[in-house]
Amino acid sequence: MNILFIALEKIDNIQKRSLYTDVLREFVKNNHSITIISAKQKRDTVSKDWSSQCNGDMINCLFANTGNITKNKRFLQKGIAISLIGYQFRHVFKKAKQLKFDLIICTTPSITFEPLVR
Repeated sequence: MNILFIALEKIDNIQKRSLYTDVLREFVKNNHSITIISAKQKRDTVSKDWSSQCNGDMINCLFANTGNITKNKRFLQKGIAISLIGYQFRHVFKKAKQLKFDLIICTTPSITFEPLVR
């Protein structure tokens, strides 16, 4: 089964322990193909090879460059970042190798993801 997993949380390695990565590891263990679209906020400092940490045979990680959404006390900056996030995720989705998915999982019930999920 082809699964699309959409998350606002940075998921760069499914071996880390969290609710989301536990679910993803279970899907991989049952031989499902997973594409993860995760947010890379402006403040995130990452290595050049960030996406290669979680890319593999069954997993494809894509990162959407977003504004600072979490832990941001500037309400105007946060509001603009949230309003743009749907477009930024759709832009990354178009780069996905597999455009047909059997299951779409969205971690946050955000109204901005509705066009992407549709």
